[in-house]
Formats: sequence, C-alpha cells, structure tokens
Amino acid sequence: MDVRVWAPTSNSSACSHSVALRGRTPVHVFRDGSAVGLPAAVAAVAVGSTPADAVKMALDMPGLPGGDFERTANGAEPGTAPFESWSPDVVVSGINHGPNFGTMAFYSGTVAAAREASFQGLRSIAASLDGFRKRLPEDFEPAAAILVPLVRRMVAEPAWPRGAVLNINVPCGDEKGAEIQQSAGDSKLRSVGGKPRGLAIVPMGGSGFEAHFVRVDDSIRPPNSEDLRESDTKSVGEGDWEGGERFVFKARYRAKYEGAPAEDDGVALREGYVTLAPLGLGGGGREVEEAAACLERWRREWEHPGLPWAEL
Repeated sequence: MDVRVWAPTSNSSACSHSVALRGRTPVHVFRDGSAVGLPAAVAAVAVGSTPADAVKMALDMPGLPGGDFERTANGAEPGTAPFESWSPDVVVSGINHGPNFGTMAFYSGTVAAAREASFQGLRSIAASLDGFRKRLPEDFEPAAAILVPLVRRMVAEPAWPRGAVLNINVPCGDEKGAEIQQSAGDSKLRSVGGKPRGLAIVPMGGSGFEAHFVRVDDSIRPPNSEDLRESDTKSVGEGDWEGGERFVFKARYRAKYEGAPAEDDGVALREGYVTLAPLGLGGGGREVEEAAACLERWRREWEHPGLPWAEL
C-alpha cells in the first residue's frame, strides 16, 4: 500500500468536527518517517490544528512544498514536495487510543476526520481501540491486523455507497478474569480478555458516556495550566466580570450503556466483539443500509462467521 500520513501535532480528543477559521496553521514535514516512528519511506505531515483540518489540508495541497511555502496567485506551489499530487483510494483515521461508539462518535475527532473525507466524496474508515490505559505501539498491532484486510476490501468494493463512513471499534483484550456487565438493563457475566469473540455489524446506538461535574479547589492548579474562562471573559462582552461568585468545576466521564438497544455498537464492544458501524452524513438513511449490506457480504466471503482470526 502507498501510505501518506497527515495528523494533528497533539491530542485532539473530543474536538468533534471543529476547524480553524482564523489565524495561521503551522505544519511540520517529515520526509523521513523514522523521525516520528514510521517507516523511513513513509513521509508525514504534522498539522497544528484538528483532525478534520488535517484531512482538509491533505486533500487541498497533497504536494506540500519544502522550504518557505507561499501559494502563487494561480494556485501553484513553489519548491519541492514530499508527495506528488495524489487522490487517495481511502482515508483511515486512527487507530485512536480509546473507544468511539454510540454517541461518542459525535464528539470524536477521529470519526470527524473520516467524516470530513466522506464530505469530499472519499471512502473512509475511523478505527479505535477500546480502553484508556497507557499503551505501547505493539498494543495496537491486533487492531491493525483487523483493519488492514478491511481497508483492502473497501478499496476493492465497487458498491460501497458515497457518503458512508465505517466506524470500527476493537476490544483491547488484555485484562483477565470475568466481570458483571450491565448491558441493556440486564446483568450478565462475561469473560474479559483474550481474542475478540467475533465481528459484529451493528448500528451506532444510544450508548456512549455521561458527564458529572465536580467542584475543584481553584487555588491548586497544575503546572502550565490556563484558565480559559478567565482569559475569554472580555470576548463575551462582560467587561471585567465584577461582582458575582466564581467557581471552578472538573468534568468526570464514565461509559453509559443503560437503556441501550440490544443491537448497539457499544454493547457489542463491551461483550467482546469487534464492531463495524456504518455511519451516514445524515445519521442514517440509504447509504447506511447499503454499507451494512456490503459488510454482510464481506463477512460471508470470509470462511468464519466472524473475522478470520487464524489468518490474521
């Protein structure tokens, strides 16, 4: 595969589909991918903005030049480029560190990057690894082994509908024992760890996460922290905010499965399945149905009812 990498310079969790409307966007070009942990032959561009902006820039100027960059009046770009002009067969966003199922997909920068590619008429996949514990690069290898054949199959699929995004979540599978899981209102014992139980083609459901806000002591601040509320007050038109009382809160999140339907990507992920959830630009519709039909056909082409783990 011919792989080109464009990515944000920093963590962009929960930025959704935000883009930079003002100011300048810095980029850093790595012609030797080994400088950022990639194969040397894979050039990469780090974009000082959001995941959606990284996709926008990659598609708008794939031949990013070296040295001083300045677009000419006719749109040509001087200098030498790490990439020749190209049009990708598929855009893959991820593999994200942390799940993006259910309503999480609306907050996700990972899913937004794939959705941006879909806006541009391209096939796209968002991939995420369940769990938030600290990860090593090799922890993502099982998810990559699942992702690669799906990417190849999507590229070869003539019937994949325009406007459909494939959202993949892979269980981390590195914890031991068993636990009681509250799923769709019913308590059930399930095993945890080992290989995923199979492949689940499911709709994006009502699971997700919920936030609880707790008051914190504002006199104790982490090093180099910024008080955004204080810095933004004048832009709101409230002067110096004289009078009133000031409090500071911190959000704490937890996954929420209660009340989710039986066919739900979050529930299936918690039960140990790799989930494939087709998403549409309007949240549903014909493209989602057509994408689900493609996925079912791919599964039938494989020898096993789930993903062919023995071959990966």
